[in-house]
Amino acid sequence: MQKKLFIITFLIIIYGLLIMYPINYLLVKTNRITITNFYSTNITNNNAINRIKASITNKSINYLFMYDKVIEIHKKINAKLNKTLYNAFKLDYYPVGINNDGEYIFRNNNKYILYNNLNNYELNHRLNDQIDFFNNLDTDVYVFIPYRYEYLNLDNKNNIRNMSDYRNKFLNHINDNVKIAEFKVDNEADYNEYFYHTDHHYNMKGALLSYSEIMKLLNKKANNYEVKTNNINYLGSMAKSSYLKDINDKFYTSDFKLSNYDVLVDGKVNDTYKPKTIKLSNNPFYDEYVHYFNGLFGLREYDFHNNKDNLLIFEDSYGWQIDDLIASNYNKTYIIDLRYYNFNKEKLLLKEFSKKNNIKDILFIYEAGSIFFDQYDYGMKDKVMK
Repeated sequence: MQKKLFIITFLIIIYGLLIMYPINYLLVKTNRITITNFYSTNITNNNAINRIKASITNKSINYLFMYDKVIEIHKKINAKLNKTLYNAFKLDYYPVGINNDGEYIFRNNNKYILYNNLNNYELNHRLNDQIDFFNNLDTDVYVFIPYRYEYLNLDNKNNIRNMSDYRNKFLNHINDNVKIAEFKVDNEADYNEYFYHTDHHYNMKGALLSYSEIMKLLNKKANNYEVKTNNINYLGSMAKSSYLKDINDKFYTSDFKLSNYDVLVDGKVNDTYKPKTIKLSNNPFYDEYVHYFNGLFGLREYDFHNNKDNLLIFEDSYGWQIDDLIASNYNKTYIIDLRYYNFNKEKLLLKEFSKKNNIKDILFIYEAGSIFFDQYDYGMKDKVMK
């Protein structure tokens, strides 16, 4: 009797989960609920909760028997049902999951894209904070902004949330002390050429074009470098979050050679910094991007010993592929990742830091959502003061 009851309960749970997908979709489609509040933004945007969730997920994958296989099957069923339903409404992109930052992951047959999960009130509030932050720095700064798919006017027919209005407001209200350059593409073909199909980063092709734009912004001369295609199947962060393997990328790098420089990582020599080696892992979702470019540090210092100017870079992972190229145009370059930097009393005093380290130029390299909204809560306005 107990066995029969267990089987019935198990089937009820499974079929209950399956029936949720079309119900959820129809509720969204008929505007009974909106996708931005279907999951509580108070939970998905809370860093502490996300850390706990990530920890539980990692422990489950590591220690619970067949957990990863069960989740993979669950995700595949979810994706197939959503694809069928969305295609029935002639929508190419369909939801396949949520990443650790609470963003919604959509995909079609060719690529994944992210859908910002913050509501309009929150976005406007954060945008105003970021405009005030840059305007109040009281010094000249350079800002480079790469744009992911959701910020581009490429495909409105699929109801992918377009964020370009926020860009316009930011640019119209920013002061002249903020010099801006952007990496934007104008069509689907270019986006597919310069961005990974399974990951939220641009690939090395996009990174090297960005390097050229940054050099123009800084009034420096850019060098030309070749892109190398590595023959491995790369499944990036969005594929990893959705447990889907049918779309993959080649991993792009560049064999540029820089010489006569030293690097300190968090104040110490680090022999494993930027290994720039491919790791062949049995884990299909191994994060090759993090391994290859290895930027998970608070402070990195390049010294090219050339008696030129010094540079300060604030960056996220969009800078990892090219920050050494940028640094090679300066004497010393200090690179700060606000996520990992060990702050003195939780603040970085920009003028004090610049005077102490003889900084001439200050550069921010962050994808659009971080520049406009600090959407991942790096804490720019709370950690960096004039």
